[in-house]
Amino acid sequence: MMPYSERILLFVMATWLLGCGGSPSSSPGTSTSPSSPNDPNVSRFYGLYNVNFRTVSDTGCGLTFDSSGTVKLSGDVDGSNLVIEVFERALRTYPGRMDTQGRFSATASGFTPGLQRHTYTGTIQGEVQGPTNSILGEEELVFDIGCPKHVVKLGFTGKP
Repeated sequence: MMPYSERILLFVMATWLLGCGGSPSSSPGTSTSPSSPNDPNVSRFYGLYNVNFRTVSDTGCGLTFDSSGTVKLSGDVDGSNLVIEVFERALRTYPGRMDTQGRFSATASGFTPGLQRHTYTGTIQGEVQGPTNSILGEEELVFDIGCPKHVVKLGFTGKP
């Protein structure tokens, strides 16, 4: 067991560190918690991104997609309960998760708007990168009704 005097010293040092924001080089009352790759608060990646879409692959469905749109990321600060909203002609919403590196993934199903509706199951994955928070990813749509068993993969890139 540690001697009493050493325990008191550790307690005083820990209290001082907490009061200074976690670092001996901090001024009292200031925070020294810049975003690090392992920061559990991923809210720095959340926001609305203006993106450009491109068709990566199409197994023959022949649907047309807009070349630009938005991807909105929101959720809890720890990356749980992530909501990814893709807007390209219409809104597709995906519930998912984001890790501390800004990588996200999700799966959902729904239907496309218009006169001839198509039901789909979609997956989306991507990443928010760098100090400017550029976003890149892919969305894969597997159609059930209206274009059975065809798969379209859209890539996207953009910035806030």
